[in-house]
Order: sequence, then structure tokens, then C-alpha cells
Amino acid sequence: MRRQRETLKRITVTLLLVVLSISALSMALAPSTNATPENVKVLSYSWYVYPDTSYGYGDFIVVGEVQNLGATVLDHVVVRGIAYTADGPQADSLTTAFVENMLPGQKAPFYMDFTYQNSYGGNMTWDTMVDHVDLAVVYANDTDVQPYQNLDIASTSYVNPTTNLYTVAGIIRNTGLEASPNMVWAVTTFYDTNGKVVALNETASPFITTGLAPNATISFTATPKDYTQLTSQIAGYSVIFQSRKTETPTPTVTPTQSPISTPTASPSPTQSPDSQQASVQPELIYGIIGVLAIVVIVIAVLFLRKSKKEAA
Repeated sequence: MRRQRETLKRITVTLLLVVLSISALSMALAPSTNATPENVKVLSYSWYVYPDTSYGYGDFIVVGEVQNLGATVLDHVVVRGIAYTADGPQADSLTTAFVENMLPGQKAPFYMDFTYQNSYGGNMTWDTMVDHVDLAVVYANDTDVQPYQNLDIASTSYVNPTTNLYTVAGIIRNTGLEASPNMVWAVTTFYDTNGKVVALNETASPFITTGLAPNATISFTATPKDYTQLTSQIAGYSVIFQSRKTETPTPTVTPTQSPISTPTASPSPTQSPDSQQASVQPELIYGIIGVLAIVVIVIAVLFLRKSKKEAA
């Protein structure tokens, strides 16, 4: 009887050690990702059709604004959109917001282009019949990089009498004690009377400047991107500055071709390549845990058999 109790004690200790090992292995192999799309919100958006006479139809354009509601800096915010008509979904597209190293609370615009290439039917005959667009932030990457913040913007707006365009003219000043990063540019968001985004402008191509010395300034002008008739809708604007230490390739998002079967309900957030790779790992974890569980059972059975023989 004493031997049996000792055997059961050894089994209990062994099982405990194996369970702890499985827990440690699960934590080590668990997918790790910095994707936090739930911390980014789409504030407002609108759409228009950009005329394209070369093809006889125009691209369907969605412009909007996102805000970082989290407590960390984000360096890659991806938005997915699906355009619907009364007949159902017609096309989907992905785009990256015009912001690098997005601070907590910061807002930034995005520009989403729906073309015949990401249209489910391979054409744009639906572009003037859209009744709603479903938008979702599908990726936002945490980063430890802090943007250079010693830049100040002073700006004013007017309607250019020659072009009849709503125009923002501004000056960026380096208020810091050291030179700014070697690339500095401005991003302008235009709003209607209800505060809804109706247009945007990014001066990043080419960049405004290749760097600013302390107290140095550089001027810029911004007009609505690619659609000149929006002036009558614009009632206000906001400008954010952006900077980059070196010219590194910005991650791009290539709109994927849609399958033949199109969605009939609101889109579920898609994963970025990083998160897709991470999603495979749980299968490996469960497989290893399953094998270890079988090993535990076999060990327990062997101990029990040995215990019965010793008791007999």
C-alpha cells in the first residue's frame, strides 16, 4: 500500500511537471504580433468619381481620416474598403494612411483608389451608383520610433482667383536646437461644413525639403488632390507635418484580386502578411500539446500497471 501511494505521488509530480512544460512551451510558441487595428478609428469619409477619359469611365475614390486612439506610436496604418451598390459589393481596395510614426491621439487622412483591376466584374460601370462603402482598419503596427516633433506650422487658406482652387499656404519652422530629419513634408486634410473629409493633399512627392536647420523655415502650398471641383464643398482644413531621417522604402499594400464569389455581408478584417504568418503557429502549438498529452497518458498508464504488479 505504501509503495502504491509513493507511485501515485510520483505520477502526480510527473503530471505537474509535464503540465508546466506544456504551458511554458505554449507561451514560447504563441504568436506574437504588434498589430493593433482596434486602436485606430475611421472618423469620417466621402467619395467621388475621378474622371478618366482615356478609358471612358473614372476611378472611384474614397477619402477619409483615421485617428490613433491607443497609447502607442503606430508606423503603418492600413485601411480596407468595399464599395457597394444596390446590387451588392462591387470592388475592394487597401490603402495606407498618410502618416508615419503616428502619435497617440493623432489624426491622418487616407486616399483609397478603386480601379477596374480591383473591381469584381473587371469594369467600372458601377462607379456612379455606389450607395455605401464599408471601411475597416485591418492593420496598425506598434513602433518604438518617436517622430521629430520640434516642427511648427503656420498656415492660411484662400481660393485662388486664377485656378478657382481652395488653396492652403503655409510655413514649417524647425523650433528645435538641432537639425530636423533630412525629409520634411506636410499632409493637408480638407473638410466640409459638417467636419467630414472631402479631399486631401500630400506634399511628400517631391518632399518639401531635405532638412531644416534650427529656426529655419520652408514654405508649402496645398490644393485638393486630383479633383478641382471640390472647392465649393470645402469649409476648413488641418495640416500635419511629417519627417523621416533617411529615405527608406515605405511598406506598400497591393490590392488583392477578389475571388469570383464576392462577399454578401460586411467585410471581416483581413490580416496583414505578418499576422497571416503568425496565424499558422497555433496549429503547431496544438499539435505539440497533443503529442505531449499522449506522452503523459502513456507514462501514467505505465506507472499504474507497475503499481498494480508491485501491490500484487
